[in-house]
Amino acid sequence: MIKPNRQTKCQPVHPKNLQGSTEASSNDLKVMKLISKSRFQVYLAYSEKNDQEYAMKVFPYKDGQIRSSYIHETRMVDLDHPNIIKVYKTKDCQVVKKGDEYNQSSYLLMEYAPYGDFSEINREIGFFRDEKLARSYFH
Repeated sequence: MIKPNRQTKCQPVHPKNLQGSTEASSNDLKVMKLISKSRFQVYLAYSEKNDQEYAMKVFPYKDGQIRSSYIHETRMVDLDHPNIIKVYKTKDCQVVKKGDEYNQSSYLLMEYAPYGDFSEINREIGFFRDEKLARSYFH
């Protein structure tokens, strides 16, 4: 298991190392747009190889280290239930170019829910008017 205080140096991903893979790879994914601006940004990503849309939750490194939030969320990768968003892939270290800067990030590649998450839907229709009730119901 990855420890939150571990320092990691990202290695570039080479396309020849991914040949034969049926999963969407970092090189195959195209980030289409930002879909959530919460604590960690979530992007709509598209894989031409699989002709599939994904949600990509990005966790920028903090002080050169993997964030503990990412590590906690990677534990969900083995969950498989029709009512839970599926995590397809985790990537501990990805070098991302933004402008002239290169930054290190981790990300989760998840099932894309085109109608939003539960809290957005709840806000729209008011199913649970009491947030405390909603949290206790789902925890």
